[in-house]
Amino acid sequence: MASTGLVALPIIKLDLNDTKNLNFSVDDFLKEQDLNTTNEKKNEYFSKLILPLRESYEIEIKKIQEEFDFRKNQIINVFPPGNYPKEVETFLQVHLKYNELSCLKVKCGLRAGVFDKIQKIFNQNINIDPSASTTAAAAAAAIANSTSCIIASNINKQHSLGKRKRKVDTNLDRWYEKNTNQPYPLYSDKIFLASISKISKSKVEEWMGNKRTRIKKRTTKKTTNETTKKPKKDTTIKVSKKK
Repeated sequence: MASTGLVALPIIKLDLNDTKNLNFSVDDFLKEQDLNTTNEKKNEYFSKLILPLRESYEIEIKKIQEEFDFRKNQIINVFPPGNYPKEVETFLQVHLKYNELSCLKVKCGLRAGVFDKIQKIFNQNINIDPSASTTAAAAAAAIANSTSCIIASNINKQHSLGKRKRKVDTNLDRWYEKNTNQPYPLYSDKIFLASISKISKSKVEEWMGNKRTRIKKRTTKKTTNETTKKPKKDTTIKVSKKK
């Protein structure tokens, strides 16, 4: 096998140096996506809403890993450690690695579907307070609050997310730079990038869409400036020589 550090998997090529960074933790995802509020009641309500989904997801992830571990052990049992021809050793190494990456791909696919659902549940329900209803008077009072407090809160929130966002941008930017000729990630690319960056697949799609739009606007603006650029007038005074 070529020593490029890449192993071919259906539709995608995974960088073996990145597979160790794949993350399937629900807690890490919630933290990275900042799926919480300063209201503890809302946080508890959200936790209860996603609990069945979370439990079933963790069970499925465990089953997937057990299934692929079983397949790996079957291969090892058929070919116990020993001296084999180089061709056989190469075949076994590739087959075991393919089995490992196939497992990761299945887990990434499950993660993408479940975490997008968790994101959707948060977006649809986090502003609903199950213990009280919002009245018009309460809404007016909320609007009348000091805007300076709101601005300060947003600044603090953006500052706390800054480092995490920069890390996410680094992962996605690296993929984009390698695929500038075709900056449209396939499904397998999206779930892989989402797992490494600890975000949802929908966030990867949103980031890529915004990136393409920014690049397109920048390119269009540059092209427009170049085409509308007028040549400088020749301001030199020509002096005619007397005969």
